[in-house]
Amino acid sequence: NFAEVYVKCSLDTCMERERDRKAKYAPTGIYKESKKNGATVPGVNVPYEEPLNPDVVVDSERMGVDACAERVVEFIINRYKR
Repeated sequence: NFAEVYVKCSLDTCMERERDRKAKYAPTGIYKESKKNGATVPGVNVPYEEPLNPDVVVDSERMGVDACAERVVEFIINRYKR
């Protein structure tokens, strides 16, 4: 089974979060690299397309991490409860 979760966030916030991120497991320099010729970074130098009909939307600028996670967990529980 599949469910689409859209984590909504502005480009400015994405760039700020990447700049401040300390986690080593996530890619770094995405937005810095977007300035290079031929780069294809959605929302910067190629169009960003929001999902048309996601199953769950969490607005990570307005909701905290716990609230976002809770909404996703609630969706999973409600969809798959028997």
